[in-house]
Amino acid sequence: SACNNIIVIRFYLQLIRRFQYLSAQTFVQQHKLMKWCPSPGCTFAVEANSTRGVPVMCNCGYRFCFGCSSPAHEPVSCQYFKLWIKKCEDDSETAHWIHANTKQCPKCKAVIEKSGGCNHMVSALRCMRL
Repeated sequence: SACNNIIVIRFYLQLIRRFQYLSAQTFVQQHKLMKWCPSPGCTFAVEANSTRGVPVMCNCGYRFCFGCSSPAHEPVSCQYFKLWIKKCEDDSETAHWIHANTKQCPKCKAVIEKSGGCNHMVSALRCMRL
């Protein structure tokens, strides 16, 4: 019947789309000079002239490093870029801890840590300088 033919055609079209998708995935994964764009929602692949950390531009407009797939970071190497990101994350955690666990002395403005007890806090200097 015509209804069964439509279902069969839809099934084959879905099968063909799935095959095309998997073929493209395999093709890009097996070629060292090709990568998928890391931009969220982008479905384009990018080809480069080298596997090193060179900046490339996707058709979607996103620039990224072909070596590590991070945002473009020339002239810094991928290794130094990752170290820099780690340092920034560590600094951010330190700043968050300082903000959460310390406050300034109202008199001498020294930074003091609250380590238990009541909320009354004075600096270790006992504001002797002022």
